[in-house]
Amino acid sequence: MPCRCPSRLLPIAVCLSTCLRFAAGSPVKTVCSKGFYQEEVIVLGCEGGKGRQSMILSSQAAAQGQFSWEVAKDTFDLSIEVLCEPLKSLHGSAKLSAKCVEPQGEVILGESKGLLNQSAVNLKKSSDCLSRSNGPAVQPKRMVSAHGAQWSWSGDVPRKHSGPFSLWLRVQGRLHCDVEFLVQNDQDSNLAVDVRYKWSQIKPCPKQLKGCSRCPTDKCHEEDVAVCDGSPYWECLPKEAVMRKSELSTAPGEHEQTTGHMTTSTPTTMTTTTPKPLSLDDLMEDPQVQSLLREKESVNKPDLPSGPLPTSHPAVTVTDRRHFRLPSSKNLAMSMSDMRQSHHLPWAAGIVLALCILLTVAVCISRSAETSEQEWGIEAVMASNGLCEICTGQRTPYSPIDGDAPDR
Repeated sequence: MPCRCPSRLLPIAVCLSTCLRFAAGSPVKTVCSKGFYQEEVIVLGCEGGKGRQSMILSSQAAAQGQFSWEVAKDTFDLSIEVLCEPLKSLHGSAKLSAKCVEPQGEVILGESKGLLNQSAVNLKKSSDCLSRSNGPAVQPKRMVSAHGAQWSWSGDVPRKHSGPFSLWLRVQGRLHCDVEFLVQNDQDSNLAVDVRYKWSQIKPCPKQLKGCSRCPTDKCHEEDVAVCDGSPYWECLPKEAVMRKSELSTAPGEHEQTTGHMTTSTPTTMTTTTPKPLSLDDLMEDPQVQSLLREKESVNKPDLPSGPLPTSHPAVTVTDRRHFRLPSSKNLAMSMSDMRQSHHLPWAAGIVLALCILLTVAVCISRSAETSEQEWGIEAVMASNGLCEICTGQRTPYSPIDGDAPDR
């Protein structure tokens, strides 16, 4: 995957160092949430911490001669220290400035009307007055209380400072606005810079951290989509692969509920219902049972009125609600046995019918046997009469048998 620099204003050295770490396989710490990528090189998280960033600033006339970053509002106890060292020169100088990001934002440091600059001027005047009055020399502290926080500053560095030097700014309390900090090289030679920063917390925590941007939608081809995991880089993947991965990441039977940055999964349970066992009321509602009960009632109580009264159930009618009562378990068992016996009657009738058919077939066979015997007797008589005719000299016409020819 190609290395993409997060910002245009990022110095080349910073971008190259980040890309080299990524190419070498070094782990890149992610501060932004998933779905975002780290656009700026310095991002402060809500839980507090510390960090550092090294770079090389070009000459003051070049675009790469400055480095800027932003710190979000509601950041507590911010401390910034900038260590500088001239390269290929004995002299160097730099400036540190800060101002609110709002339109026409308040200048805190860097101009003559800045809060810390005005404080330094006032302290210098007080020190000069004390010096003229032969009092002890007082070093200006460059400190001011503004917007509920205590601001302090190291002061500017001389124009041609020899050797390494440092600039620092500290805030005890809460930032009242989004602040943009800027470090500028004030000389023609290159300057090695090491920015170190720390803070206690950001409260309340914003949904989108300062320096994090949403995953881009116009950086990949039409058939691809950008995927961001909170690192300074995004990856272009096929849409089908991303959709398949999202389906696999969501386990079946679970519903995700997203609130801010927190995601909780609520498993769903499948409930099965078992059939309810039959009760006496269910048996009483059966039409066959009701018909048997009506027959029993008509036999046992023939003197009941003939006018039936309809009930709530269409299969049950009672003649008089005063005489209607539920049968006992013994009567109900007898009724059920009678019903089972009535179910066995068709089988008995079938067996009797089969026996009758068998007897009829046997009688027919016996009669046919007697008839055949009578026919055989008649044929025997006729054969004996033929023999008698031969004995008396009466010949019958010759008929060849089995192909024998007559003698001539």
